[in-house]
This record gives sequence, structure tokens and C-alpha cells, in this order.
Amino acid sequence: FTQMSQFQRIGSKVSVQPLYWFPITWEEHTLASILANVFGVPLAVTTFVVSGIAVSSIFMGLIPLALVTVFALIVSVFMASATTEISKVLQVRISGAITKAAGRAAIWVRLFGSIFFFIVFYAVYFSLYSQANPLVLLEMVSSGQKTLWFIPYVWPGIALSYLASGLLLETIFFSLASVAFVCLLFLAATKLNIRYGLYEMPSIRVSRGIYVSGAGFLGRLGFSSLEVAIMRKDFKAFTRRMELAYIFLFPVIFTIMPILTTMKSGAEAPVPHVLNSFLFAYLVLLPGTIMAMILGGMMIGLEGESVWYVYSSPITARSLVKAKYSFAMLFSLAVTLLCSVIGGTVWTPSVKLAMLCSLEAVFLVFSLSMVSLSFGIRGADFREMPRPRMIRPMWVIINGLICIALALAIVSPVIPYALNFFFENIQASVQISLPIPEAYLYIALPISGIIACAVAYAFYRIALKNAENFLANVERYESLMFL
Repeated sequence: FTQMSQFQRIGSKVSVQPLYWFPITWEEHTLASILANVFGVPLAVTTFVVSGIAVSSIFMGLIPLALVTVFALIVSVFMASATTEISKVLQVRISGAITKAAGRAAIWVRLFGSIFFFIVFYAVYFSLYSQANPLVLLEMVSSGQKTLWFIPYVWPGIALSYLASGLLLETIFFSLASVAFVCLLFLAATKLNIRYGLYEMPSIRVSRGIYVSGAGFLGRLGFSSLEVAIMRKDFKAFTRRMELAYIFLFPVIFTIMPILTTMKSGAEAPVPHVLNSFLFAYLVLLPGTIMAMILGGMMIGLEGESVWYVYSSPITARSLVKAKYSFAMLFSLAVTLLCSVIGGTVWTPSVKLAMLCSLEAVFLVFSLSMVSLSFGIRGADFREMPRPRMIRPMWVIINGLICIALALAIVSPVIPYALNFFFENIQASVQISLPIPEAYLYIALPISGIIACAVAYAFYRIALKNAENFLANVERYESLMFL
């Protein structure tokens, strides 16, 4: 969570601006940055776990062990935050060196490098996790950490293990060593900030000569020049802004996890046909749908403090909705297509299953992109300090709940067919079969498409109204940036 927080803030210069005008030392700046990484989800998760440990220890009579556990958790959080502070500075400096050496190609080097990092990290993580259930994995970590005593990151766990064994002196030693390592990380982060904290990324020459506007592919599809400009700007934002790289986490995670699960199961025993079909449907339907929900909600807030360019441009509400919706939908469809190709290669589904999942994925992306865009316009948040917010938390929750309900409504006509397929292929002592005719699928799919079109049209009217209010009430949205 602290690493994701750094990714969201890494492209913002807000963190270094106060150093130019505020009487603050580098030590204070580094400490503030480390604490800022802790606040939010890491602090909420830690508080939840600490509360559970504190309450349960009273009834179990393990108060001393609970106190050391809480200490180990807090130290671990600060270790993670200080480490990500170091990685942030190093990543900015390395990215600057790549940009200076590679020029314009650095844009794609950074993008695909980040995606490659995600793939490697989660492949290793899920490979490790899939080898054992959580309890066995915890036992492996507990027994193996003493062998890796020379790695400072395991010292809080070693201290806790020694206390459970009744070795008080070793517990105190490794506890103090953990605190000392946190201080060492803080000093390292401070030294790196002193050296590279005010480092400016080299500029990139993206074009040479006189720019000549052409129709282009999007123009031939019926988009106006202003709509094409907005869509191209959004595409460049996701490929060039480092704080948006975390968006690519979701398709990476949803792709790697089922593939590794299948490989592990296939090595032990033949994978059932119904499991392969389920994993294919999961991979085709879920990543693109989630991407549509996320992108639609953040497309307007993506403008940030540069939203004034939208206000000053001669764009209409209809064109704004069309451009933002088209980008979110096309991006999500591209993710769906990629996941479909990977799923079809790994699991080789039947033609009927591939057609069913692909069409339903298109229906979901087509409709939910508009649903999330309507809420994204209504709840847009343009603040960029300390990280880009894009949409207010309340509207994130509303958007998620309504998208889930509407997604179930869209796929509801094909649910009986899916259940019948599951009951027919599962190996059980009692076979269950639903009275569904052969032509049911060819009736259910058009109904599902009609529901998706109705949802998209209804929320298009809402999005259009929200966009009109957005463009008309400039003062109201100006105040949101300074709340």
C-alpha cells in the first residue's frame, strides 16, 4: 500500500515545492513524507489488526506477546514507508537518466518497464503463495526467518519469535536492532533527498518541425478535432504520467493469478473442464469491466488543476462526454481483447463459451463506462496534493455499488445458462439439470444487450446533464480544488 501511494504521488512536484519557500529542513521533509505514506490505507489496516490483537490478548492472557506484536507491526510499517521513500527518489533519478539517454523512447521504456516490474513482482508473489495455504506459508516464514537473520527486514519477526520461546535477551536485542534499522533507513532517505530531492526530470522533445493537423484514424471514425485532442491527451497522460502507472496493476494481477493457479493444479492432477471454463470467463469478464468502472470514474478528475483548459476551450457537454466515454470504453475493450487472447491461448474454450463471454464483456464495458463516467463527472475532484484524487471517496463507493448491481442485471439473462453448464459438467453424486432449451442462449444474449443499451442510454442522459452543470458552474468546481 505504501508503494502504491508512492506511485500515485511520484509524478507530482508538490512534495518538493515547499522546500523552495518554507523554512523546513531535509530531515523534516523526509520524516513528513514517510508519515504521509503511512497515513491512509496502511494506517487503517494496521489499526484494525492492532485493535484485534489487543482485544484478543486480554482474553487469551497473552498481553506481553501482544505488545511486542504491536511494536513489530508499527516498526514494519515504518520500515516499508522509509523503503518506499528511498525507492521513490531512486526511481525518479533512474527515470531521469533513462529519459536523458533514450529521449522520446523513454516514454515507452518507462511504461513497459513499470508493467514488466508489476508482472515479475506478482508472478513471484503468487508463485510463492500458491505453493501452500496461508497457515503453512506463515509457518514457513516463521521457521525460515531465523535462517535469514542477516536481513534487517525480518528482525521484528525474529524478536517476536524469540519472545514466544521465552528468550527475553534476544527479544530485546532484535527489537533495538529493528529500531536502529528504521533510523538507518531514515538517514539513507534523507541523504538521497538532499542529493536528488530537487532533481528535475529532463524534458523530452516529442516532435520536430511544424505540426500539421490531419484527420487521423479517430477523425475518420467521426470524432471532431477537439474530441480527438482530448482523447489523445488522455492517452498521453496514461503513458507518460508515472503516478498513473498503478492503473495497469489490475489487469496484471487478474491475469497472473488464474494462470499460476492453473499451472499449479495441472502439475498435481488434470484440471477439470468446468474449472478451465470458469477461469476463462473470469479473465475475459473481470479485468475489462473493472477497468471500465475505474477509468470512467476518474476521466474528468484526471484533468487536475489543468481543468481550466477544459473551461476555456469551446467544447460542448456532448463532445466532452463523447470524448471521455470513448477513451474509457476503448481502453477497457483493449484490456478485454488482450485478456481474451491470453485466456483463449491458455484454456482453449469452446466456440460457444468464447462467444458468450466476449459479448457479455462488450456489453458490460459498453454500459458501465457510461455509468461510471456519469458519477465521475458528478464527484470529480481536481486536487493534486498530496496525490491526484480524481474522484471523491463517497462517489467511488456509490459508483462501485451501482455498477455491481447493474452488471448483475445485464448478465442476469445468461445466468440460468451458466448454471446449467456448471451443473452438467461438475462431477457430483447427484446430477442437476435445468430445463433450458437449446436456443435459450440465442434469446438471452440479445436481451442482455438490450439491457446494456438501456443502461448506457439512461446514464448518458445523466452524464450529459452532469457535464452541462460541470461546464456551467465554473466557480463551484474552482472551490473544490481548494477544499
